Formats: sequence, structure tokens, C-alpha cells
Amino acid sequence: MLKVLFSYSKGFRKKIVFLTILKTISSLITIALALVVKSIIDAAINQNLRDVKILGFLVVMTLVFKLFLSKFTSVYKRNTSEALHNKLQFQTIASYYNNQWLYIDGFKTGDLITRATNDISQIVSALLGIFPSVFSLLVQLATAFYILSSYDWLIAFVAFILGPLTIIISWLIGHKLKALQHEVQTSVSDLRSNITESVQNIELIKTYNIESNRLDALSVFQDIKKALIYKKSIYKAIATGMVDLGYTFGYLGAILIGAFKLYNKEISFGTFTAFSQLVTHIQNPMYGITKTIPSLLTVLSSVERISEFKVHHHLKEEDTPFDTIEAIEFDLVSFAYKERKKVLDDLSFTINKGEKIGLKGPSGEGKTTILRLLLGLIEPNQGKILIHYKDQDSEILNSNISNIFSYVPQKNSLFSGTILDNLKLGNNDASQDDIDKALKTAQIDTFINDLPHGLNTHVGERLRGLSEGQAQRICIARALLHQAPFLILDEATSALDVETERKIVASIKENYTHKGLIAVTHRTQILNICDHIYEYKNFNLKKINQDI
Repeated sequence: MLKVLFSYSKGFRKKIVFLTILKTISSLITIALALVVKSIIDAAINQNLRDVKILGFLVVMTLVFKLFLSKFTSVYKRNTSEALHNKLQFQTIASYYNNQWLYIDGFKTGDLITRATNDISQIVSALLGIFPSVFSLLVQLATAFYILSSYDWLIAFVAFILGPLTIIISWLIGHKLKALQHEVQTSVSDLRSNITESVQNIELIKTYNIESNRLDALSVFQDIKKALIYKKSIYKAIATGMVDLGYTFGYLGAILIGAFKLYNKEISFGTFTAFSQLVTHIQNPMYGITKTIPSLLTVLSSVERISEFKVHHHLKEEDTPFDTIEAIEFDLVSFAYKERKKVLDDLSFTINKGEKIGLKGPSGEGKTTILRLLLGLIEPNQGKILIHYKDQDSEILNSNISNIFSYVPQKNSLFSGTILDNLKLGNNDASQDDIDKALKTAQIDTFINDLPHGLNTHVGERLRGLSEGQAQRICIARALLHQAPFLILDEATSALDVETERKIVASIKENYTHKGLIAVTHRTQILNICDHIYEYKNFNLKKINQDI
């Protein structure tokens, strides 16, 4: 996991090295100030006013430079952090898209969001915070120990000796914290999923008057998260408490030895002052490294969660020659969802170019599964789906080839933005004539033209400002604009009145004769324009009529 964590720094390693250099310079300046302060005190005791002035000026200028360096480092780290966070978040979301739908569908929405936000933040914090800090602390530790041991090896030894023991303790407790962090992130995901579902279904919640039930469920998720965070804080308190106790005794022992030497006039007061600061510069890095170990192990939990999406099926869209497609054929296709009985068993049928197919049957029998196979969201367990071309060999339809279908799902799927933005999702180069044709076919042109801002009208969250029927017709127009040779309608007119539905299906048949159609529906208006109607029931696909 450390190797995987480091791999996330690709493209930012020079920036991380530069940040490490800045932090290291700051650490060395801190040690240098301790030595300068020693010299000022010794010069003052010796009544050497000239040296006091020179060294005092040097201290002031050094402090000013250190302050400037600190602020520059902070700004540089912030900008780098945002850039790295955006890159990793982009890659994580891209990995969601590039994995098979069935795999991603196994995760809760809140969990996916948590991985793309909280877990990414943890990783960025480690790459830009932990690694540069640990290196600069090690340099500070080695430098301070070397200087202090050159003055007095016993004080350096006493200040250092408890450090390795606390690091071992921190490492052991850190593994427990890592496991707890995984549980905490899971609880955050569950809580976020609960909130997301409540927001998305607010109308249903208010209709059924189940606000109190949803709040009770929210309270349970909050309590689980709170208990885990409390447990994590207890372990962290124990770890840091033991470390603090060890360093307190180490610091006290070193200072007592220094005081004893000062009492015996073996060292000057300035040297004693330098000792006390150098001891701190030995113990602070050790303390920082000790605290870093649990944090690093905690981060590795986030690395594991993010890296899950790196090892699965990668999808890459392939260009498909639309004009030469002759047919789509199911050849003895079988499919079963994980740990469930077969939904499709040796299914065979063909959809020819420009052909209109109606698909009906009882709910839950497998119609949606057929559509998912066509869209490349899932792939057959057995058999194959073939694309037949006019002038070239047939090709197996797979997850990489999904752009040959336009799709209107059961639920309205508009994004925040303008109506025009939504229409152009599948065809950014659509001309105004194409847009007008699609809108007129979907019987939504008059409504849009009457809007104050027309196509530039903003579609709010959860379709605010639109009825279900209006949103459904915009989805149909969007699918018609897509240049794909086949159109899939999945109960796509369920929110429309009979007359509007009749006009839409008649217009599709008249104006888009070149498009093949696969319609899952029970509405007779759509079935009436189909060349063939199939009923899928009990694993059998039966043709009800032919050549209507």
C-alpha cells in the first residue's frame, strides 16, 4: 500500500521534493537560531555589546526570513494540495466510469462519494504533509543530535533514548487505528447514503409522513459513527499519552544533567540555553515521527479503498461504423446476477437495421437485463451478442462498444444545467435544425419556445421547474439527437397522456425511419408502431405478431 500511495504522487513529485526542501530549510534555520541565541547570551554575559548587536540583527533578519518562508510554504502547499486533490478525484471518478456497471452498482452512493472526497483528502494530506514533514524532521533530528552530542554525548543520549521505544508503541497502536479508520469511513459512507436518499426522496417522505422514522434512522447512523470516532480517539489518546510521558521524562532528564553541569560551571549559561533548545529539537522530531506513524497507517486504509477501483475491468470506447451496421443478434445468451438464479437462458433473437421491436412481459422477468446487455452495462455469462456489418466481419458487442444505442430510461435523467446542455449530451455538434426536429418529434417544442429563456432555461436540481412529462419528453429529444443507429425506450412514455404519446410515436416512425427501436413498454401506442412484438416470460421469448 505504501507503493500504491507513492504512485499517486506521479506528476507532483518535483513539487513534493521542493516542498520537502522548504520544510527542511525551515527546520535547519530553527536549529541555527538556537546556536545564535547561545552566542548572544554568552556575548551579553561577557559584556561584548558589539557582538550582541550584530547577532541580534542577524536573529531579527533570520526570523523575518523564516516567517516569509513559512507563509510561502503554506501558500505553495495549499495550491499544490488543491491541484493534486483535483487530479486524484478526477482519476477516481474516471475509474468509476471505466469499471463495469455491475461492479460499481454494488457500492452505496454515499460510499462512492466518501471515497472521492474524504479518502482522497487523506491521501493528499499524506503525500504533501507526512512525507515532507518526516524527511525534514529526520534532518532536524540528525543535525540537532550531532551538534548536541559534540557538546555533551550524555545529554544527547538521554534526550534520544526513549524515542525508538515510543515509535514501536506508536506502530503497534497505529495498526488498530488503521482498522478503526476503515470502520469510521464505512460509517461515514452509510450516514452520507442515508442523507442522500432522504434528500432525493423528500416528496415520498412527506407524503407518507415518515419524517420521524427517517430521523430515527439518521440518529442510528450518527450514533454508530460517534461511537467509532470515540473509540478511535481513546486509542489515539492512549498512544499519544504514552509518547508524551516518555518524552517528558527524557526532556526532564536531559535538562537536569545540563543544570548539574551548569552548577559545577562545566558549561556556560549560553551553552545551557542551547542545550535546552537542542534537546527540544531532538525530541520534537521524534515526537512528530511517532505521531505520524498512526496517521500514515490510517491513510493506508484510504489507499486500500481507493485502489479497489484500479484493478477491475477497464472500459474504453471504440469508434463504431454506424452506417455499415446491419443487425444486432443475441446468440444463445445466458445471464445471472451474482448469487442469483439465471435471468436469461439461451436467449436468441435478431434486431435488424431500422426495425422497430416491442418488448413486453411481467415485471422482473428479464426485460431490463436485456437492455443492460445491449447497453454494455453487463456482459453475458454464456453466449454472445453480435454486431453484423455490411462489408466486414461480425463483432462481439461488449462493454467497450455502447455508443450504438440512444437510451431513454424509466426515470428522468436530466443534469443540472440548461435544457440545451442536456439536449447536446449525446451530440455536442447537433445543428439547430436537428434540435428543432427532435423537439418537435418529442412534442416539447411549443413548451420550450414559450419559456422566457427558451433552450437556455436552467433545469434545477430534482427537475425543479419541470413536470415529469416535460422532463421525459426532453429525454426523448436528447436520445433522438444522438446519432446512434438504435433507440432504446424503457417505459419512456409512462408520464405522458395517451394523445401526446400517440403523436410522439407516430412522429418517431415518420421522421426516424433509419433508427432501429427497442421499446420496453405496456403502452399500446408504442407497440402499434413496432414491426415485431416479443413477450419475454419464463425464459422464453415469444413473437406475438409479425409485420404489423
